[in-house]
Amino acid sequence: MVGTCDGVTIDGVSVLGESLAGTVARQYGIYNNSGQAISNTTVRNCKLFGLQAGIAFNADTSGTYSNGICVNNYVDTMVGQVGGQGYGIFCANVEGMLIQGNQIINCHRHSIYAARAQTSTTIEHGVLITGNIIRNHRATVPTTDVRPAIYARGYGLTISNNQITNYFDGAIGVQVGLSEA
Repeated sequence: MVGTCDGVTIDGVSVLGESLAGTVARQYGIYNNSGQAISNTTVRNCKLFGLQAGIAFNADTSGTYSNGICVNNYVDTMVGQVGGQGYGIFCANVEGMLIQGNQIINCHRHSIYAARAQTSTTIEHGVLITGNIIRNHRATVPTTDVRPAIYARGYGLTISNNQITNYFDGAIGVQVGLSEA
């Protein structure tokens, strides 16, 4: 998604990558670069395998992203351990986000990463991560640094009723603030 996008639904798409980690390849599934103006987006019933990043709702450094829905997707084997890689579902600086009912397997960095949820306790961005199943988180990578399955940075996030099994580097990590540890 590039530019100004409103009311986009991506439903039932399958994306098969080659599991290429590293800085040369850029195999992303459903993704947008920071700096866009995106609203009212739904990604549902999609299957993504062997990519560097699965599904992203991204206004990390600039732009806006509001009212995102990510439900009932199957994300398997997201590879890479450097920034921008190894994420199953990623949202950054999003206002109004629902991540629910997804199955996420074998991500190398974070299965679900919610960053820059807001900058203070007075702004409610409303990010809800609920009812997801996460398995084999970081099962195939060395765990020299801490990369939990669900990592939430900022304020105003709700994490509830998720099932995290067979994980190899932390289940849930929460950081109040904007910079990643």
